[in-house]
Amino acid sequence: MDDIIPLKVYGTTNDDRNKVPYDFVVVLKPSLASSLGLNKYVVISRVVNDTDNQAAEKKKCPLRVYGVLIEDDKLDIGEIRMDQTLRNALGIPFEAGEHVRSDLAISPLKLTIRQRLLTVITSWLGRRYLFLRVAKLYPPDIEKNICRVPVDALSLMGTAEGNKVVLVGCVKPTKERPMYKLQNCSVKAFDINLEMSNRRSEEEEKQFEKRWAARYVNSGKLLSVEPDIGRIMLDSHVRKMLNVQPGDPIKVRRNFPDLFKHQLMEAGILLSISAIALTPLMPEYFKTSNYVWYVVASLSVSVGFAVLVIVLRLRARVQ
Repeated sequence: MDDIIPLKVYGTTNDDRNKVPYDFVVVLKPSLASSLGLNKYVVISRVVNDTDNQAAEKKKCPLRVYGVLIEDDKLDIGEIRMDQTLRNALGIPFEAGEHVRSDLAISPLKLTIRQRLLTVITSWLGRRYLFLRVAKLYPPDIEKNICRVPVDALSLMGTAEGNKVVLVGCVKPTKERPMYKLQNCSVKAFDINLEMSNRRSEEEEKQFEKRWAARYVNSGKLLSVEPDIGRIMLDSHVRKMLNVQPGDPIKVRRNFPDLFKHQLMEAGILLSISAIALTPLMPEYFKTSNYVWYVVASLSVSVGFAVLVIVLRLRARVQ
């Protein structure tokens, strides 16, 4: 189990956000970060104690989030700055100024070489992460490798209903692997419509007395966070793969290969038109003596132009 450290929690500053504009930020004193063996990324976990009902079944696993580490020597050893999204995801209600906590743990997170490379590529292509609260799917949706999220969350991530999203979970350390690692899973995302959302809210309210043992957990009310982060409905096998339970936060972004594929299919007409448009611009020599090379050159230029347009469109959705 992670060691709990008493901390004074503050919100991040504009300078913190400017350093990492498209991810979430955790700011610590360099000496504290060094003593904990932290590198570029850090996991913050919170043990949830149900103080309102000691007899109720408690949440079995801590809430976990991760973010990019920034060091600030002006902080004291027992102080931490975190983005509001991270605090909400951990069930820490919004409070201006200092917020003293005695239920938080700080742990190192190790990314593989592939994950580091993917982070650089997705950052260049344009990305926006969201943290969403895990909930169970309704029976008609299970075993279909899908998830349900609010449609405005899809828009914020720069994608659309029916496209895949990437879910990123923190897998806890073991004796053989002393650091947290990331576990990714891609599933198609569909909207939680208004009727479905209202019905789920009613069911959560009816089952509230069961607390964390309820089939449909009212996380926002249990954590006293209003408004809470958005909801994401996941199937059981996805929850097990990502090591999450109902009520846990999960990091989500759009799936670039899937989105690029859809955009490329839409750009098929653009490819054809641009290839035809390039025909008069090619020298007569290519059209007669080197027809094959002419076709290859025309298609290459057309594909390159289409890819450039798609990349610019994808970046524009989140930047």
